[in-house]
Amino acid sequence: MSQDDVAAEAPLQPANLPSDPSPEPVVDDDPRLRALALRVAALEDPDHRAGRLAELLRAMAPEVIAAAIDRAARRCHEPDQRLLYLSLVHVLQTVRPRPALTAGPVRGDAERQWPAGPEIALLIGAASRGGHGFAAALLRATLDDPGPYDGRPLPPHVSIEHLPLGTRRQQARGPRREELLRLLCDTDPAVVELLARNPRLRQDDLMQVATQRRTHPWALWALLLAPRWLANAAICAAVAHNPTCPEWLLLALAPLLPSQTLLDVLRKRPLLGPDFVRPLRALHRGALGPTIDAREQATGEAPAAVAWEVEVSLGPALEDGGDEAQPGLDEALAQALQAATGSG
Repeated sequence: MSQDDVAAEAPLQPANLPSDPSPEPVVDDDPRLRALALRVAALEDPDHRAGRLAELLRAMAPEVIAAAIDRAARRCHEPDQRLLYLSLVHVLQTVRPRPALTAGPVRGDAERQWPAGPEIALLIGAASRGGHGFAAALLRATLDDPGPYDGRPLPPHVSIEHLPLGTRRQQARGPRREELLRLLCDTDPAVVELLARNPRLRQDDLMQVATQRRTHPWALWALLLAPRWLANAAICAAVAHNPTCPEWLLLALAPLLPSQTLLDVLRKRPLLGPDFVRPLRALHRGALGPTIDAREQATGEAPAAVAWEVEVSLGPALEDGGDEAQPGLDEALAQALQAATGSG
């Protein structure tokens, strides 16, 4: 039996109960983390994969969940970890509290059962205690209650304003491509979610939804509730570039984005707060910690750009941009954090 087979058979149940005041730290090569990635990768259907992952998470200790999120985010360049992170984001998006709109993204009642309020606090606390800054920020941002909506849904485009919402939703489910293409300018999250799930629409079609500057932020969330678009690099990049993309969603997408894309986003959104920039810096520096430590030991100093000399955490990061964008992104993150915190 191979090592991977052993990991796949390893029990996912926690060795420490969530109420244990001093649980053992979960190391990066913990067999429970390998087992989780292998079990998720064994499922082909993305919806089934996310549903199975939600079941597994219910049986895991908060410390293991936090470590799994952190490990998958740092290792998005590895296929199995990227798949696990995509599934984790899918679950977190699905269980996120529903926005206060008359018709928003649809979620089943069973999916709302995890995590409950006390479990959210335990998860965030475990991530903080374990030094998983990005996981703590991601959990806090995605599971936070959006609160009362302080505006109104955007009115529909003039070309479809004569169609009631119910009619638009019905057409979004339908087979007639001419009707589907007409609805690509719709900004209602309930319509966008149905369009994203319609198999008759292609990437070029949904790019129109992702790039609309006049759209509701929750429409972008509804778009990425469809697993095939969450896993689509071009769609994710377009959503990240969209100025209406909410900060919590941008944070969730960050490990999946190429370095050059993230650098462009930072340049175009100078008002991103410290809750976004700080965990992102912690994520990347954490991923390259051994490299930084080795350089410090060898040279006796810590060059500012050393964290980006080796690309680890952003997947297919720089196929076109070369290595020059790595120090540039590090500098941009430092400047963004300085501006967000009002220092200097």
